[in-house]
Amino acid sequence: MTLSLHYRDDFLFERVFVETSLDTDNDGKYDLLAVYIRRPKDTRKGKKVPAIFMANPYMLGCNEDCYELCDVDKEISNVKESPTNYIKQSTKNPALSKLIPKYCVDESPIDEIKLQSIPEWYRMFSTWGYASVYSAGLGTYGSDGFNSTGSVDEITAFKDVIEWLGGRRRAFTDRTGITEIKAHWCNGNVAMTGKSYVGTLAIGVACTGVKELKTIIPEAAISNWYHYYRQNGMPVPSKDWQGDDIFLLSQYCFSRRLDIEDYPNIAFEYRNKLSEMRNNCARESGNYNSFWDERNYLNKIDNLRASVLLIHGLNDWNVKTNQFSMFWHELEKRNIPRKLLLHQGDHIFIHNHQTIDFSNLIRLWLDYWLYEANNNVMNKFPKVHVQSNIDQFYWYQSSNWPTKDVKPKVINLHCENNEFYDDLSAAGYNREKDNQSEWLNNIVEEPNKIKSFRLASKINEIEKETRICGTVRVNLEAAVNKSTGILSAMLIDYGRSLRLDLATETAVTEGLDLGVGAGKMDIIRFSAQKKPGDWMVISRGWLNIQNRSSLSIKENIEPDKYHSYSIEMMPTDYTLKEGHSLGLILYGADAEFTLRPFSTRHIRLKNNSLKITIPCVLTGF
Repeated sequence: MTLSLHYRDDFLFERVFVETSLDTDNDGKYDLLAVYIRRPKDTRKGKKVPAIFMANPYMLGCNEDCYELCDVDKEISNVKESPTNYIKQSTKNPALSKLIPKYCVDESPIDEIKLQSIPEWYRMFSTWGYASVYSAGLGTYGSDGFNSTGSVDEITAFKDVIEWLGGRRRAFTDRTGITEIKAHWCNGNVAMTGKSYVGTLAIGVACTGVKELKTIIPEAAISNWYHYYRQNGMPVPSKDWQGDDIFLLSQYCFSRRLDIEDYPNIAFEYRNKLSEMRNNCARESGNYNSFWDERNYLNKIDNLRASVLLIHGLNDWNVKTNQFSMFWHELEKRNIPRKLLLHQGDHIFIHNHQTIDFSNLIRLWLDYWLYEANNNVMNKFPKVHVQSNIDQFYWYQSSNWPTKDVKPKVINLHCENNEFYDDLSAAGYNREKDNQSEWLNNIVEEPNKIKSFRLASKINEIEKETRICGTVRVNLEAAVNKSTGILSAMLIDYGRSLRLDLATETAVTEGLDLGVGAGKMDIIRFSAQKKPGDWMVISRGWLNIQNRSSLSIKENIEPDKYHSYSIEMMPTDYTLKEGHSLGLILYGADAEFTLRPFSTRHIRLKNNSLKITIPCVLTGF
């Protein structure tokens, strides 16, 4: 069981260099990873503790001057790349290590340094008596190698750190390799946790099946990188980051560039590596290929041994909700020990949220999986918690997600007109002003009014409160007057109401004690809208019309010929109030998410072809 320790006085801070199984910079030597450790001092006397490992590529600095987003004001490509076009440069791993240590020591202390992008809440892990382990990974400041975001190499290097914690790999006190150091203090049980990219790496490492990794706690994490940067055959990255792409993130995190002595020696080789990523990620076509298949961790989920506590925001348009949904369904199929917590926030931590005792759940979870504590956490808490959008203090509880009570409601929709134009300018979008909010208002408002740039269908007022739980699907037959095009769909809650705001407010000042000497945090909650709103976007979906049948292959679309299309929206869990109405908006390019072509398109729906399938728990339609 964990014990309370003093954050400042009871810990040893160390740096070691773990020898990986890779040579990604092709210098003929195994890459060394700098690893930072914060462990209780009583481990010097033989006590063994579990480790909580955070693989965090941001923590040693980033290249702030390198993030130049790609141009999205361009036409839709008609490139038909082969799904197997990914050509990866081979990594020539040495047959044997060239490091021959002469000595072995028990510790490698240094003065504690400030690691970036480590949430202050994580101090709790130390005061609970766990060792905290951090590494930024390949290609980062103080480490060897080249990073390649999401790749097998990146995941393998972090797996190698865990193997060292389990006594199955070597590490040294410095880069010379003269003095070896073992993780004698670790009991062989490791957890990984983190949000966004950091949580993503936890999923990737868990899917290698490394035996020391007993549990992961991914928050707002990616399970399939294609669906982070692409959707259905085109670039659709996170909201407010249009033009983002995977090679930009990789370059941003390559903090070896910040080492003015190291970088000149590897600059040429690294530029080739980055060019390889740029060429292979199929940005022009938007297709799924073997580059993305390598970064689809769901392919390797049969290897997973660790339990999973999965956390995601239902209003997260950075790491969209299909990421947790895909992963969760695969966990369910294999009956992996798991729990799911869905909150109403966006891309945030909820450790200090007033509406749930998250820190207690985490502590019990870690004690159970890392110390084998008999605390009944698997039965004490339901498998699924879902925060209500009507009352943030109410959490739905169930044994699975979507809940077993869900029934699909199929509705044939009628629109006042059956045609529209994909025309961003007509919808009020100004490229110079980038007035996305004004564009969204024009798309969504006045659903009963015919507008040339969209089709709107509004379902009658619902008779009783209705919970939508799962993935909404739109089916239609449409003819487009060009061979390329984008179809987008938006699900709207219409009805005047005070809704939850994504912004948070302080509920209790310094209300969360992080432990002895670790400080305190404010307890927060979601704030309410200052004045009633008339609508809210529940979910969205996008489709490149040439990828209607395959993510990997573009088909020829004959202009002005009817084709069948299916658009899956992002999974949601949303409750409609009695008296509100559900609306569907069909449109073309999305000013907030997709490419923004200059050309326009005429899109015509076949009569009576539009229908929507809504997974409902309680239905008032």
